Amino acid sequence: MVTINIEAVRDAPVVAALKPVPHARKAIPQFPYTETVPDMLAIAEQELAGVAEEAQEEGYPVSSDLAFENARRLLPEICQLTPRPVAVYADPDDGTTIDISGGFGRSVLLLCESGGSALCIVNLDGEHRRARYDNSRTLPDGFVREALAEMETKPRE
Repeated sequence: MVTINIEAVRDAPVVAALKPVPHARKAIPQFPYTETVPDMLAIAEQELAGVAEEAQEEGYPVSSDLAFENARRLLPEICQLTPRPVAVYADPDDGTTIDISGGFGRSVLLLCESGGSALCIVNLDGEHRRARYDNSRTLPDGFVREALAEMETKPRE
């Protein structure tokens, strides 16, 4: 398991190579991305505020208040756990998605579903794993924390 010293990266610039998400309201910033944790949180919260409008524009069902609140609660914690930019967008299945892209075929998706459940999908170097949660109030748990920490390790060859 890899441990990230959050104190060391909290105010440090973040640099990440990311791909735009085609269905996201705004494209995820491209390399180089230099924002501090408070800036990343503000950007993610701004994207979250536009999720309902984005869902309507895309013809998706609008997320429930519960899905929105769960995503809102998770954002500060996620931004403290990773130096990567965090994107937030509407999910076509009436949820809210938190997308942490690590570049190089690495990503962690947290789907906050309208009924209060959640799904975490991890892709690290072509290896996939996932965890389903009946109640997203337990997040971020060890599975999510470990996946975010692993994104900071060197990609396998």
